[in-house]
Amino acid sequence: MASGLWGISAVMEQKIVLKKFSSFQLLTYRAIILAAVSLVFFSSSKTLEHIKSLSRKDWGNFLLAYLAALVGMYLFFELLSRDSKSTAIAIVQPMLIVFATVISFFFFDERLKPIEIAGIFAVILGVILMNWDKIPGIN
Repeated sequence: MASGLWGISAVMEQKIVLKKFSSFQLLTYRAIILAAVSLVFFSSSKTLEHIKSLSRKDWGNFLLAYLAALVGMYLFFELLSRDSKSTAIAIVQPMLIVFATVISFFFFDERLKPIEIAGIFAVILGVILMNWDKIPGIN
């Protein structure tokens, strides 16, 4: 269900929303709405206690992850605004799995099962096939 909703939102953003908003505006408005909703539904004394208990390293890791997500979403929206076909979404989103898995393997010592390695290659093959007609010399 999460994948379906995420896919629907990406297609709607590409086909409808990005025709009226720039990538930067969309990202900014999303952040404002998320902050407002979070303040209303998730603020409590436990949340404040948790925030106070975080170390500088925790905040540094949080900010690094936040900035990576921010830049990634901006680039994703830029791609959607420049490519009129929904296949752009089908190409970018599966690569999230590949990058997350490879980064976890190299930086966080996650071990991969052979089936997971095969899955990475299957995703990459799928992306190549989705772009087959764009490869020079193929047609």
